[in-house]
Amino acid sequence: MSYDSIESHKNMVFDHARNSIYEQALRDVVTPDSVVLDLGAGLGLHGLIAASLGARKVFLVEPARILDTTREVIRRSQFADRIECIDQRIETTQLSEQVDIIVSVFTGNFLLMEDLLPSLFNARDRFLKPEGHLIPSTGTMIVAPVAMPEYYREQIERWTQQVNGQDLSLIRTYAVNSPYVDQAGNLKPALLGNPENLHHIDFTTATNADCDANITLGITTSGWCHGCLGWFTAEVGTSTLSTAPFETPLHWSQVFLPLQQPIRVSAGDTIEFHLKRPTHGDWTWTIVDQDGKVQRQSSFLAEPKTPTRILRKSSIHQGKLNLRGQALQQVLSSLNGKTPSEDIRNQLRQDFSELFPEEHSAQQFVSWVCDQYSE
Repeated sequence: MSYDSIESHKNMVFDHARNSIYEQALRDVVTPDSVVLDLGAGLGLHGLIAASLGARKVFLVEPARILDTTREVIRRSQFADRIECIDQRIETTQLSEQVDIIVSVFTGNFLLMEDLLPSLFNARDRFLKPEGHLIPSTGTMIVAPVAMPEYYREQIERWTQQVNGQDLSLIRTYAVNSPYVDQAGNLKPALLGNPENLHHIDFTTATNADCDANITLGITTSGWCHGCLGWFTAEVGTSTLSTAPFETPLHWSQVFLPLQQPIRVSAGDTIEFHLKRPTHGDWTWTIVDQDGKVQRQSSFLAEPKTPTRILRKSSIHQGKLNLRGQALQQVLSSLNGKTPSEDIRNQLRQDFSELFPEEHSAQQFVSWVCDQYSE
């Protein structure tokens, strides 16, 4: 997900329920001597809160271009002399001093989506003082079996219908192997059993964000089970923040993991649920019903996989640049601090006319490369 635009930050900035919990957590630990790291700062709201509470120094670390806007916000605030904006990934950042508090929103949907937690652990290990505070400090993944007939019909079974007389039913295979990230108001889940804790991560000690967990889910309500719904809770100071579908809506969404075929369940039944998700890897979920029938889905199967595409991602692949890669290489090598973009564009059109038949397409490509990789 890109966080370059104002729009991508709106739901977070105006999530008053979340922000009030974070503000109280900061209020409980910020002192006049505190040095605070707002990690993945976005528009800098939590860093500004820390400064307003009296923190001596606040670092805002944010690699996305939104930080240009954040700098203007900070400049117009009364805390500009205490806040430093750093437009780098935390992995390449060097802070001028250790910090007492790290505040972040690196808990993605169902905790692990977006793979942000490894960056939090990196910041913790490099910059947090031994007695420092993490906000949040822990996260717990939670699942429940659900009936979602409308959503299942719309997202999955719809592919079995002919469109203008054409059969697209093979797409159902990809659809049923996809995790669905959505708000409870759209999902309309009916819980068929009590939610159960699946996996707990202590952010103060964890070294990875892998999940390989099994639990037994008890059925309390008879009906058709269409899959499992996942969400998370987090300890934010002395409060527990919950993204459950039955709690106050927050900017996070729940995640629906569908079954290949819905199963009929009765009160008193149990089903086994297994989720495996390595850091930066695919989501694989397995459900074993009361009769021992196994259904296993994986996001690896959510799109066509040709042998060539699989080989490209393997450790033994010996690749070479395709035409677009060659064009990218040429532009990058031309960013020498001496060659005007106009000259780079003209040379690009001359050498890669089949890729850039029009001047504006070459200009867009050069502008994009310059925006991403030039100083």
